Amino acid sequence: MMLEVLLYLGRVILKLLLIPWMLWLYKELTMGICYLTKKLDGKIVIITGGTKGIGFQTALGLAQRGAEVVVASHNAKETEAAVADLKEISGNPRIHARNLDLASQVSVRKFARTILEEFEAIHCLINNAGIGGDLLHKYLPNPDHGNPHKFTDDGYERIMATNFYGPLTLTELLFERVKASGKPGDPSRIIHISSLENYYAKINLFNLDLNSRKTPFDARAQYSNSKLLQLYYNQFLARKLKESNCQSVALHPGLVRTNFTKEFSVLGQWITYIKFLIVGKSAQQGAQTSIFAALSDEDLNGRYLSDCRDAWIVNPTVGREERETKIIKETKHLLGVP
Repeated sequence: MMLEVLLYLGRVILKLLLIPWMLWLYKELTMGICYLTKKLDGKIVIITGGTKGIGFQTALGLAQRGAEVVVASHNAKETEAAVADLKEISGNPRIHARNLDLASQVSVRKFARTILEEFEAIHCLINNAGIGGDLLHKYLPNPDHGNPHKFTDDGYERIMATNFYGPLTLTELLFERVKASGKPGDPSRIIHISSLENYYAKINLFNLDLNSRKTPFDARAQYSNSKLLQLYYNQFLARKLKESNCQSVALHPGLVRTNFTKEFSVLGQWITYIKFLIVGKSAQQGAQTSIFAALSDEDLNGRYLSDCRDAWIVNPTVGREERETKIIKETKHLLGVP
C-alpha cells in the first residue's frame, strides 16, 4: 500500500515538473527571431517607451540598421540616458530623446506638434509604451494594492489612457505624415504592441465603460480591454489604408521579463515571476517581432503577429467591422480627435 502511494506521488511530482519543462521547450522551439538585414538609412522611426525593455531593444535593432530614431518617454533623465546608451552601442548618432507622457493628452498633442515641425517624413511609428495590470487585482482585499484605480488629469482611467487613448491620439495626429511617407514597394508602418491578454477581454458594446466608472475596477481586465482595443484600432486603420502605401500591424511580443510588474501586488509579482521562469523572454527576444514588423517586405496590413508570424490566439470579436468602427469613432469623439 505504501509503495503504491509513493509511486502515485512520484507520478504527480513528475507531471508537475514535466509540464513547465515542456512549456519552456515549446517556447524555445517556436520563438520568432528576426533575421532580416534590411537597411533603414534615411528612414525616420518614432518609438514610444524606448528607454528600457522591449522598446530599448527595438530602438537598438532599428538604429543598428541605420534608421534615425526618436525615443519618446515621460522621464526626461531616463530618456537622455537611454539615448546615450543607444548611440554608443549602435554607433548611430541619429538618435533623439523627446519627452512624451501618453497618459496626458496635452503632452501627446505637444509632442505631435514638435515631431511634425521637426520631421518632414515619418516612416515608422511604433506604439510600444504601456503599463500592465495585476492579474490578481480583483481578489485583493485592499483595491489600492496593485494598480490602484487612478485617473489622469484629463479624467481618464490611467491604464486605458496610457495604453489606448494616448497612442490613438498620437497616431491620429501623425497619421497623414506617416501615410504620405510610404512608397510603392516600401510602405510606411504604424505598429501597435498589443498582448495575448486581448483574448480575455470583454467589452460591452451597449454599456461602454472604458474608464471603469460604472463597473468595479479590475486592473487586469482593464489591461486586457486596452490591448483588445489596440487590435480594434489596428483593424480600423488597416481598412483606411487598404489602397495606400502605408500599413497598420499589431503584435504580441511574448511574456517579456521587464519591470512592468512593479505596481503589482506581492503575490501577483511572484506568480508573474514564475511565469517568467517558464515561458518568459528576454527584452531582446521580445523585441524581435517589433523589428520584424518594421523591416518585413510582406504585406502586413491588418495582421496580428507573434514570434514573427501570424498569431493564432486572438479575441473572437477582432475583425467585426461595425463593432470596431463604433468604438473607435466614439473614442475619437471623446478625445476630441478629428
